[in-house]
Amino acid sequence: MQLKELSEQSGVSAASIKYYLREGLLPPGAAVHATRAQYSARHVERLDLIQALRRIVGLNIEQIRGILRMADDGASRLELLAAVQRVVLELDSYATVSGEAG
Repeated sequence: MQLKELSEQSGVSAASIKYYLREGLLPPGAAVHATRAQYSARHVERLDLIQALRRIVGLNIEQIRGILRMADDGASRLELLAAVQRVVLELDSYATVSGEAG
């Protein structure tokens, strides 16, 4: 699917998708042309996760980046839920969630 279809399927604006791509929260699509990429259902799933962390949980972009980094590094769902809980309850700083010394 192209960006427009990704936006329609995910309910996320094209501008927000481009922002998440620039910020590295959303992996790039497969290049089709210099200005066009192909996106998959995994991109829709990732956008759903980003939106849930933003809108439902209330995390900021840096906190989301830390959680996504953990997910990309193979953390289990339980570990991810625990990390989100620590951030929400302010038991850990962003630096601890992202794996940096805090």
